Amino acid sequence: MRTVFSAIAVAALGLAAACAAAAAGTVDEVRGRFDTFITAQNAHDLAGVSGHLVQSPDFVWVRGPMIVYGTDEAEKRFAGLYKGTWKIAPAIGELKIVDVAPSVVALVVPAIFTTGKAGEEAKESRFIITQTWVMKPDGWRIAALVVVPAPFPPA
Repeated sequence: MRTVFSAIAVAALGLAAACAAAAAGTVDEVRGRFDTFITAQNAHDLAGVSGHLVQSPDFVWVRGPMIVYGTDEAEKRFAGLYKGTWKIAPAIGELKIVDVAPSVVALVVPAIFTTGKAGEEAKESRFIITQTWVMKPDGWRIAALVVVPAPFPPA
């Protein structure tokens, strides 16, 4: 009986170690995808940005009072923003990725957005970006994007 319990304990530890390794791999994968998403955003690469989103009318993007449903509508909104100044500088040192459920993670990071309409002076604003990433057959994709204003920390 003692051998059975020992075997179960060893198996449980092995499973826990495998799960931890998978979680670490997931964090690295999503972090890499986030980096390429931000690169595409800053390059105003609409196809690159869209390739990171769940291709669905169920995709949701919330920014302040604005709510956009569906990838097609999000692409239209991004195209409009890209006509002016649009740059995102995430505070990578503060980025956090957590497991929510199997094949679902949440990413949270503060960022400085530099934005402005074409021909107008750009301004900097601080936001907290929250993204829900889901594993699809073709890889990790953003299913929900929520951006909320956040004050600059005291100097």
